[in-house]
Amino acid sequence: MLSSRPVHARAALLLIIFSFAYHPVYAVQCQQGYYNPGGGNTCEPCAPGTYNDQTGHSSCQTASPGWYATGPAATKQEECGPGTFSLAGASSCTSCPVGTYQDQSGSSKCTTVQPGWYSNGPGATQEIQCGKGYYSAGGAAGCTICPPGSYCNSDTNSSPTPCPPGWYAPDSGAQESCTRCPQGTFTDFYGATQCCSCCSGWYNDNTGQTHCFNCPTGGWSPPGAVNKGQCTTMGGALSTCASSNNQCPKTGGGVPSGTIERRKVPHRHMCPYGHKNCPIYGLNAHTGYIKAYECIDIENDLETCGGCVANDSPFGYRNADGGRDCSAIPNVDAVRCLGGECLVMKCSAGFVLSRDGENCEPLWTEQSSWLES
Repeated sequence: MLSSRPVHARAALLLIIFSFAYHPVYAVQCQQGYYNPGGGNTCEPCAPGTYNDQTGHSSCQTASPGWYATGPAATKQEECGPGTFSLAGASSCTSCPVGTYQDQSGSSKCTTVQPGWYSNGPGATQEIQCGKGYYSAGGAAGCTICPPGSYCNSDTNSSPTPCPPGWYAPDSGAQESCTRCPQGTFTDFYGATQCCSCCSGWYNDNTGQTHCFNCPTGGWSPPGAVNKGQCTTMGGALSTCASSNNQCPKTGGGVPSGTIERRKVPHRHMCPYGHKNCPIYGLNAHTGYIKAYECIDIENDLETCGGCVANDSPFGYRNADGGRDCSAIPNVDAVRCLGGECLVMKCSAGFVLSRDGENCEPLWTEQSSWLES
């Protein structure tokens, strides 16, 4: 009789094999922020720059441009704020570099600053106007002050404007316009930082001129002459007076040799008692001189009280000669000159006479000095 044991063993083995074949291992359902890469029973965290906002995924989603996912295991993407940007798959936002800005959220790039503006980044959320007296090219992190010889009269200058002929700008930062050349000078080129003086034998009685005028006498005149009355019949005049390569011309010398005149000394008068010989000043070719003297009653004259006064008694201060312009004392309603002294009779509202009687001081200052004493 044959044994049935081997048959039963083979049947049991086949039963085990078929059990595994018809009962497979099911994939794990991964939570948010994770994924199952091969359908097995393990979960992996989403890498930085990716995320998963649902369960049971076999892969992660890439962060969109203008958004980011910090990770690992990020469950959502977050929007980049103003002043920043990001590309696809970013794990963080990047600040806008200097010279750019971004005023919106969720941006994939920054905007370059336009000419005449600037951004003070990194991370700028707006562009700012340069303002008058300054300029900038595109993409600027700051503005440049307009150089001498130019002006910037807009709030958004992309470049400085050179001064036109007849005008000049000696300093940087000119705003509305350049300055007209004064009488006795000119410029005949763009971008001047100073004006050229009229040459000997030439003059200019106007401002903002591009050239000087020949003396009608055909003779010499002092450099920088401001009117034709300064022209003479003496020799020594220059035949031309124009710039060369944006350089001012030589103006010529002084009075021609052999024609020097003796200086005329003004005559002084014999003044009565209480009066004084005071000089009268004049101006010739930008040079001051004494052209005459006059007798002034320094005992009673309001503007020349106690001594001679020219232009050296600002605010009624006493000058080196002892003179004082009583009418120039600030905050005074009534004053007179008596015996060579300014007599303040009434101060303006809110002011009182100082203790020495020389000036009118603010009421609170006088009260404070009383309290301190």
